[in-house]
Amino acid sequence: MLDKINKGFHLIDFKKAASLIHEEGALLRSYLLVNLPYVIDLEKNLSDSIDYALRYSDSIVLINLLPHGHTPLFRMWLSGEWSFLSKKEFHNITDKYASHPKIELDEQTFRFTPLFPDELKTNLKGVGENYLTHPHFEVWQDYLLRWYTPPINKKILLFLPCSYKKPYSISATHKGIIGLTKKYPWIHEVMLSNAGVVPREYENHYPFNSYDWDERGETPEIKNRYIEVTSERIRNYLQAHINHYRRILCFLRDDSESLKALDKACGDTGYDYHNLLTPGLSPQSQEALNELKRGLSDETSQI
Repeated sequence: MLDKINKGFHLIDFKKAASLIHEEGALLRSYLLVNLPYVIDLEKNLSDSIDYALRYSDSIVLINLLPHGHTPLFRMWLSGEWSFLSKKEFHNITDKYASHPKIELDEQTFRFTPLFPDELKTNLKGVGENYLTHPHFEVWQDYLLRWYTPPINKKILLFLPCSYKKPYSISATHKGIIGLTKKYPWIHEVMLSNAGVVPREYENHYPFNSYDWDERGETPEIKNRYIEVTSERIRNYLQAHINHYRRILCFLRDDSESLKALDKACGDTGYDYHNLLTPGLSPQSQEALNELKRGLSDETSQI
């Protein structure tokens, strides 16, 4: 295993180093990575590693292995060869060791956000399956489901359309929306697009700031596929975070595929939502923004 991950040493080297450290009167603190690639039985591997490390270590830290950008692990996550443990999954495996006097748990050594190195960034302008389920979109959706936590103070979920301009907030439509929602700090703005479910706080992260889906290139088949994929993403997001939110709102055209996807997702899960955009109105119109203003006031007054 140590050779597979290019660790650069073997167990016998660790044993010798531990002996030298203790001979000099120093203490040895060992760090064990939980959920290494290529491991078949994770719990047995961890148990065996801890047993071995305890023979020679004065303390041990169990580290949740996370895929940071400039690492081979990040590329393995992108390709689907390996995936990280969520905080819950990490603790399900490691909490049995938490009471041990020599063992500490570290679920996140460095803050984890999917940050793509420049050499991995690519042109994501197009319409079709590749621009709907691209791996760069998929890993972000995985992150939002299994690692992300919505901002603690934002209790009303507001689904919004995407925009041609990126980041979304520089578009005329979103400038108008933000001008209204900024009065309500408990509103959590989340965009729906072919890139997936996109919380406002990540709108300027790649790939959310670097794609373009031209609706003029859509066929009926592509529209149906968009609804299928997007409804699943919304459903998964809601199921992961529904306990955080008190209400689900949206501001979406009544004929949009995004609204159809939201309607399907909520129908599948039994969650209620309220569209603050009257059928037939464009989100860009002043009349629509006036409706949004009234709707936000009415909805937030009920909290």
